[in-house]
Amino acid sequence: EQNMNNPETYQRYLEHRARTGDDAGRLLPDVEDAARQAGLTVQRDQDKPGAAYFDADQNVIHVSDAGSEEDVRLSELKGYADAVIQRTATAEPPVRDLESASLAVMLAARYDVGVSDRLSQQLASAHAEAVKCPAFDLPVTLQRLDKALDYCDHFLAHEQERELEQETVNEPEPEQEPELPPQSQAFMMDL
Repeated sequence: EQNMNNPETYQRYLEHRARTGDDAGRLLPDVEDAARQAGLTVQRDQDKPGAAYFDADQNVIHVSDAGSEEDVRLSELKGYADAVIQRTATAEPPVRDLESASLAVMLAARYDVGVSDRLSQQLASAHAEAVKCPAFDLPVTLQRLDKALDYCDHFLAHEQERELEQETVNEPEPEQEPELPPQSQAFMMDL
């Protein structure tokens, strides 16, 4: 716990903790579908690379559509993480900001997106502010993060089940081979 006072150690710990689950075959969560199920909307901002946050007053997850595909996915994960934390945590703002950045790091590690320098810096500055907060309690924060990550995993499992159901519904009927006349059947047997 003492080592967790160093932001870099804390980040490495979060990444390790996120990867220790069974993550084979995991898909990235569909943030827009997650938002829709929770009664939220997603707003994509073209002009703000890397921007991602949850506006609780408007019930809107803001994500960036600018930058590389990886930047966009990371922005989606950050906005989603912020929404999950704000909707499920009652912590004070500095602690909530740390938990939001922490969950984004964990999701990026879990889904092998990679943690950008920008997200690392957000985590480090949120960490610096949270440790000053008298209400900050690292074990409690880690418990909340575990629950938040479980929430994301449960949503993902639901998504994967839904996709499988969609695939079975959309699967074309297997084509029936036409019945061959006896002469053709005999010919096929000779081959």
